[in-house]
Amino acid sequence: TIVGNFDPVEVHKNVKPIFLKFTKCETCIPPIYAASFSMPLDNVTVTEIELPENVQNGYIALGYRFPKTANDAVKRAANSVFFQLLFNWSKSGILKNETVGKNLADDILVSSFNNSPFANYIYVLLKVPAKKINDCRDAIKGFLSSVNQLKIDVKEIERAAKSFQSQMVLFERTTDHARMLTMFKAWGLTLDDEALEKNFLKIREILKPEDVTKAIEENFKNYLMVIGRPQKNK
Repeated sequence: TIVGNFDPVEVHKNVKPIFLKFTKCETCIPPIYAASFSMPLDNVTVTEIELPENVQNGYIALGYRFPKTANDAVKRAANSVFFQLLFNWSKSGILKNETVGKNLADDILVSSFNNSPFANYIYVLLKVPAKKINDCRDAIKGFLSSVNQLKIDVKEIERAAKSFQSQMVLFERTTDHARMLTMFKAWGLTLDDEALEKNFLKIREILKPEDVTKAIEENFKNYLMVIGRPQKNK
């Protein structure tokens, strides 16, 4: 992906000869994700790994898998709203409120939502003080166990849409910006930068609160949590 202010025709002209130098593979490389990777997890799974003694902090990784939704704009948007409400970087995200906001974690290092033709997943990584790993783990497990009881209304959908909008400002002219625009195109929304605000309003138009509630019930019951704990803090 090339992002920035440039002449597409000129860039293509200069890049094409470079790629033509590569030898064509005799066999196609299969998709890197197994088919099962596109289905929700069967059970909640929590596992631990030991980190070297010289590591000062602990880490908690959290992940969900959900079915492909390439041809369903409503489901795609519903999954995205769920991600924004729970895992976005801002103070409005439930995870940040329940961990960083309560001094149980230092920061959310990664918060990733992938909705591709190959696999759909959510991946979040938190940096946690070693002595607070257990408290942070229990807090996360606590609010995730009741996630299906979240009250979703139009205001929540609007808040998620505004979060998208604020991210677009931060991501302008980056690969993240390009990825977000591609997602909008998959939803059948305009890619015109000047009309981005209309795109966010469009999310509210195509989504109903019950769509998000259904997505939570179907796709986000089970998660995988991996806890990295320094050996000296076992």
